[in-house]
Parts: sequence; C-alpha cells; structure tokens
Amino acid sequence: MSRTIGGLTFTLSGTPVDDDDVITIIANNTAASGDNRNMLLMGGLATSKYVEGERTFSDEYSSLVTNVAVKSRKAQSTANAEKVLLEQATTARDNLQGVNLEEEAIHQQRYQQALQAAAQLVSIADTVFQAMLMATQR
Repeated sequence: MSRTIGGLTFTLSGTPVDDDDVITIIANNTAASGDNRNMLLMGGLATSKYVEGERTFSDEYSSLVTNVAVKSRKAQSTANAEKVLLEQATTARDNLQGVNLEEEAIHQQRYQQALQAAAQLVSIADTVFQAMLMATQR
C-alpha cells in the first residue's frame, strides 16, 4: 500500500502480525537537482554592483552604518548642549525665586497653632456630646 502526502510517497508492505517492529527506510531523493546554484548566486550578490548600478550591497551597508553613526553622534552632541542650557535656565530661575526661610517658619507656626486650636475644638465638642449622651441615658 502506497500513500503520497505533501509530495512524499510512503509504501507499506507485508502482513502485520503481533510484535511487529516498524522499520523505516529513508533513501536519498535522486530526483532533486542537488547542486548549489542558489548559494552561488547569493554569494555573487556580495561583489555585484546592484545598488544603483554603482555600489555593492556591502558598500551600501557600510554607508548606512556610517550615516547612522554620524547622525547619532550629532544628536548626542545636541542633547548635551541642550542639557547645559536647561541647567543654566534652571539655575537662573531658582536665583530669582529665592525662598525666605524666616517667612516660611512664621507660616508654619501659624498653621501649627491653627491645627492645635482645631484639635481643642474637636475635643470640647466630643466632651459636650458625651455629656449629652450621658444625660439622655438616665
């Protein structure tokens, strides 16, 4: 019995019996061309001037890498210059916006006193509320 699947032909022969071993024989495909024409053509691409008829793929790749490196270095230099300008602008702004520490301390004391007063008010309200609850429970 022979079956062809995906271009491959499988042949089974004989009568199956208990404890049969499956023996697979794979032979060379003698119908294939077996040469390396495609690989030789691919190897020829390395030296042939296919890019605009003047440059090889290797030349074009080298040119591309060089252009990327130059643009990358230029961008890095620009970024460094911008960083220096940002630091200078930040320093100038901070010098104009100086903080008066004495004034900030006075504000902090006022807020602290207001918080203490609010806490006392809550404590008094709690005491009054507890007294009212006790009075109504009698």
